[in-house]
Amino acid sequence: MKPPSEKSAGRRKSRPSFEPLQPHEIELADFFVRMAGILGVPRSVAEIYALLYVSSGPLDFDHIQGRLGISKGSVSQGLKFLRDHEMVLSVKEKGARRERWQPTPSLAASLVALLRSQVLPALEQAQPGLQRVLADAQQRGAQPEVIERLSRLNRWNSRALELAPLLLPPPGA
Repeated sequence: MKPPSEKSAGRRKSRPSFEPLQPHEIELADFFVRMAGILGVPRSVAEIYALLYVSSGPLDFDHIQGRLGISKGSVSQGLKFLRDHEMVLSVKEKGARRERWQPTPSLAASLVALLRSQVLPALEQAQPGLQRVLADAQQRGAQPEVIERLSRLNRWNSRALELAPLLLPPPGA
């Protein structure tokens, strides 16, 4: 009697073998991972974007998963994140059943979209809390240096929100 691993081996679909990442691809992925880390974007998202960015043509799901060696769930979530933030485009080739992916043509537009979706909400959500912290410090008679620092932080947040439309214009503006 054959062990279970040998029994099922004949029934398994053979998985295609993908070439490992080249040194320049690894270096680009490291760059995108560092930049994404600043914005709190998952590593797998940055790796997927880097692979698509350096590829000569659109890649399908299996190719992305095989080259990066990450789970299907990570690839699926990563592509969804990138698509939702307008950083990748889905490409359908005539006669092909598989969806393929490529980066959007403009890295600047992709970065602006990402910053708008990650930074602006954080600034907007912080505004009321920063105002409460400042008011509380003033009410309890905190040291003037503390009140000045909190006032400066509040002004910085307000100015960042005022400048955001100029620095991070909405799509189509």
